[in-house]
Amino acid sequence: MSRKLAALASWDPATASDLLTGAEWDFTPARPVVPSLVLLADPSELVPPARAERLREAGFEVRTVPGAGHSIHRDDYDGFLAGLEGWLAPARRPGGWELLINNGLTDTNECT
Repeated sequence: MSRKLAALASWDPATASDLLTGAEWDFTPARPVVPSLVLLADPSELVPPARAERLREAGFEVRTVPGAGHSIHRDDYDGFLAGLEGWLAPARRPGGWELLINNGLTDTNECT
């Protein structure tokens, strides 16, 4: 634990924002190849609104958890679970994900 705390003390938070500001570091596919959920804190320092909108336009499902920080599941566990609501439903139904993939659907509500 002491090593982790020492590493955290020497970490420069600007590192993350510097890495994520340039397009040269963006390896996001043009379109999702499988149903893809992006669950964001709101506000998100790592995925600004313009990037979230690009993801939506590309076919990614983008949801936010208002008031949560970077570790959504730790900051607002109930909000995290609410953000997943309906998303996992197709996996519980036989052929659910296959229907999404084969039909090119990105709205998970179409398979519930």
